[in-house]
Amino acid sequence: RLRLVGSGPMEADLRAQVSALGLQDRVEFISGVTDADLPSNYAAADIFVLPACERSEAFGLVLVEACASSLPCVSTELGTGTSYVNADRVSGLVVPPSDPAALAAACNELLASAEARRAYGASARCRAVELFDIRRVAAHVADVYREVVVQASRSR
Repeated sequence: RLRLVGSGPMEADLRAQVSALGLQDRVEFISGVTDADLPSNYAAADIFVLPACERSEAFGLVLVEACASSLPCVSTELGTGTSYVNADRVSGLVVPPSDPAALAAACNELLASAEARRAYGASARCRAVELFDIRRVAAHVADVYREVVVQASRSR
């Protein structure tokens, strides 16, 4: 089963495609998801897929959330932060954007192997905690500000 969470400009086209292919019993659309609803959606998943095709998906906070939920991820290489969050063959798989065959192959690879899902999911969780824990991020930002202040005072 495929669960599409959220909404966006492609929703109507996706719904029409699902209907045309007769896949209504295998594809579920869930819109209006609140922050409180997210954990149960992550918990229900075997993998997380972010098939972004535009560079406007600069970071992929949703990928951090999926990683923190121990989900192996499939995402696209956009030349942005998404491939930093989801490291290829570390926390999941990264494929070229706008390449449905590569996206399907990556999803099928993960779906075919519970062992790979467990390993990537565990690594994803470790990466999320190590790289994106709020205390670590806040401390790093504070360090950057301190360095800027020191540099500014030296240049006076």
